[in-house]
Amino acid sequence: ETHDVRPSRFPRIRSQVAETAKWAQWSSRRTGECGVNAATAIAAAERAFLEGDDAASERHASVAGDLPAALRLRGLWRLRKGDSAAAVEWLVRASAGAPDDPAFMNDLGVARRLSGDAQGAADEFGRATAIDPGYAQAWHNLGLTLRALGRMEGAAGALERACEAAPDAIASWQALGMVRREADDFKGAEAAFETCVRLDPGDPTALANLGRLRWETGDLAGAETLLRQAIAIAPELLAARSTLASVLNSMGDVEGAL
Repeated sequence: ETHDVRPSRFPRIRSQVAETAKWAQWSSRRTGECGVNAATAIAAAERAFLEGDDAASERHASVAGDLPAALRLRGLWRLRKGDSAAAVEWLVRASAGAPDDPAFMNDLGVARRLSGDAQGAADEFGRATAIDPGYAQAWHNLGLTLRALGRMEGAAGALERACEAAPDAIASWQALGMVRREADDFKGAEAAFETCVRLDPGDPTALANLGRLRWETGDLAGAETLLRQAIAIAPELLAARSTLASVLNSMGDVEGAL
């Protein structure tokens, strides 16, 4: 029904060549590499990582030694392979080397969340948003994590901030709609789901979520229309099919519900 927590995207990270060159110069005595070489190596390691070539990414990152960007990559490799515990260890080291970079905190929060430490994840996401109040991804992740912790008011507030920072982010609007619905704020949920449909009228999940809400609030005809649209786009969407059957049954169309 909504996306899970996600690491930062590379364009958002301060591990690009210019910043990495500074770190390399600061760490040159420890790494034995010049700043330019380390910066180039990190850029190559990031490209390889994005292409899914972990072996090449490892080779390039090894040139940068214990620079935060290299440590971060090693953490994200582990995260991608499903070893969230090892990812936490690497990302803790990376974050310690870049204490003012909220993207590193966001990635560490993702690793903590996937390792089962929801409160620790919420703390990391909170630190990231404190440093950068406009960091939409961290607000999104914080909202999902607070939802998992049962802190629905805080979750709604965080997701509202995510939507303010990135008004076109459908995933955040979807998550906000789910949180509001679970809190029995049906009007607020409807507004969030309607925004999803406006942003992408062809998104079957958005249509199905709004259709389900319309059914729950008594608008059976509106629910049927939205759910049929969702199923036409994604026939495999079982949740939409199940909800449509309930709608038709409520309308007395028992045969159609079968």
